[in-house]
Amino acid sequence: MRFESPYSRRSTVEQTPDGFTIVIPARKHWFTILFMLAWLGGWAVGEIAVLGQLIAHGRPDGGSAFMLFWLCGWTIGGLWAIWTVLWMVAGAERITIGMGGLTIRRQVFGLGPRRDFDLGLIRHLRVVGDQGNLGSRRWSPQTPSLGTSGAIAFDYGAKTIPCASGVEEAEAAMIVDELRSRYSFPEE
Repeated sequence: MRFESPYSRRSTVEQTPDGFTIVIPARKHWFTILFMLAWLGGWAVGEIAVLGQLIAHGRPDGGSAFMLFWLCGWTIGGLWAIWTVLWMVAGAERITIGMGGLTIRRQVFGLGPRRDFDLGLIRHLRVVGDQGNLGSRRWSPQTPSLGTSGAIAFDYGAKTIPCASGVEEAEAAMIVDELRSRYSFPEE
C-alpha cells in the first residue's frame, strides 16, 4: 500500500520589524482568472463604446441619462473584476502580532486595508473551519474584501472578527497554535 504524502501548508511565517507575521497567499483559481480576463476584454469594449456615445451626443437627454447610469454600474463591475484578478494573482493576507496589537491586512502588491486590534481586548481565538463557504474552499474563490470569512476567528468586543480565509481547517489550527505561542489569548 502506498500512502499519500502529508500536505504542506500554504502559509509562511516571518519575523518582521512589525512583529511575528503569518502570510497567507490568495488562492489562485485559474478558471476564474481566465474567465474574468476574457470578460474584462468585453467590459473594455462596452466601456469605450458608451463613453464615445456620451461624448459624441454632447448634451444629455433621456437616453444619455440611462447610458450614464449604466456606465456607472458597468465601471463598478469592471473595477471589481480587476481587483478580483489582482487578488488571485498577487494577493495575500498578513496576520501580525507585535507592539501590543494584532494586525490583519489583505493586500495586493503591498497595498490594501489593514485593521489593528488591541491584543488585550481579543478574546476566544479559535478555529471556525469552513463556515463561510458551503462547498470546499478549493472550488470557491475568496473575495479580496476585508472581513468576509475565514478559518480563524476571535471576539473583539461585541463582534466576531474572521481571518485566514485562504487556509484549510488543519492549517488554521497550526496558525492558532503559533499565535497562542506568542501571546496568551483569554478564552472568555
